[in-house]
Amino acid sequence: MRINFLISFFFVVIQYGFCIEMNKGGDECLLRNGVNGTCKFAFDCQHINNEKSREDDWDFCESEDDIQVICCADKTQNEIIWDCDEAKELFNEATFNKFKETFDKCNGTTISPKTSSSDFSFDRIFYTDEDCKALNDEYKIIMDLNHHESIAHGTEVEWGEFPFMVYLNLTSTNERCGGVIITRRHILTAAHCVKNKDEKKRVVRYNTIQLDDVHIDVNVSRVTLHPGYHPLRTPAGNDIAVLLLADVFQIGIQAFPVCLYHGKEELRIESNSTVIGFGLTHDEMPANKLMKASINIKNPDACEKDLYQVRYYDAIKEHQLCAGDSRNISDSCKGDSGGPLIQTLDGNEWMTVIGLTSFGQGGCASTVVPSVYTRVSHFIEWIERVVRRDLILQTQLRHH
Repeated sequence: MRINFLISFFFVVIQYGFCIEMNKGGDECLLRNGVNGTCKFAFDCQHINNEKSREDDWDFCESEDDIQVICCADKTQNEIIWDCDEAKELFNEATFNKFKETFDKCNGTTISPKTSSSDFSFDRIFYTDEDCKALNDEYKIIMDLNHHESIAHGTEVEWGEFPFMVYLNLTSTNERCGGVIITRRHILTAAHCVKNKDEKKRVVRYNTIQLDDVHIDVNVSRVTLHPGYHPLRTPAGNDIAVLLLADVFQIGIQAFPVCLYHGKEELRIESNSTVIGFGLTHDEMPANKLMKASINIKNPDACEKDLYQVRYYDAIKEHQLCAGDSRNISDSCKGDSGGPLIQTLDGNEWMTVIGLTSFGQGGCASTVVPSVYTRVSHFIEWIERVVRRDLILQTQLRHH
């Protein structure tokens, strides 16, 4: 049984990310409703990858080796590039080495369907303008949100204003951390929040803007720290992690994914941003209610000089950015870690996460230096690979 599972898993992994010869895969087919389709693996088919789809409704193609192949409705597609180095990164050593010879022969592409408002999937991340617009269209259908210009000296958040915000309930520490929903099963947060391997139970809390009010808790089933994160360095770079949940979010006003910034160009200095979290307020008391504050992007060179004054001698790296309030009124505080720094970019009407709170020097609303954030755009490809790996593994677990 274990050998059959590994063989089945191997073929799914290779087809999805690399190359494979599969009986009937890619053949034309006809759905029971008369729609033309193509034989594909279940996880590679957009129209069944949503919370409404049930296996009883699938139209199956002929297949071998106990691999489920379904008739997938034809959709416009986009190309995703994978190679063997990515396979080595994303799958455990035993699985990779077992099929190393085959992996080494593969440097190919796989086709992944685009999302659309008529056939929408929340099993992927959103970062291109096209994706984010489609996400925003779904966003408008489900909820009526107002953008606020508005967490020290922060203002309270209204219900439904930031449906992508979550609180991490960590049992082994009193540290408060936040995160953002990026798929219906994934959270993006700071690596330093979840670095403790001895953590017995990690819980994501959502559907709340007040911690002692009604909420929903979901267990975390897997933590993926960025491979470049080194917890012994203080503060550590590459401070980013992806959490896989044990259950899916029920997408709606209580939980909705957020768009991630992917631009290569520098964000405008002094451009307005919003930081949100359950951290300490200006009087250093825990904020049981979600708070927000307006801050500005800072010049990295000037930020380095300010950090040097407080004995932080490392340079601000390309995967980091600085932000703070020049009036020294608003800033992120201890407990906002992992929470988002967001902007509504020029010409767009949707909120975009540009950073994750990483560390600060000098306390809340410091008169000395801004806070430092993990620059999300630097990690888009890594985030996408982790999410796709988890999707492959979850698909196999569902069918064995």
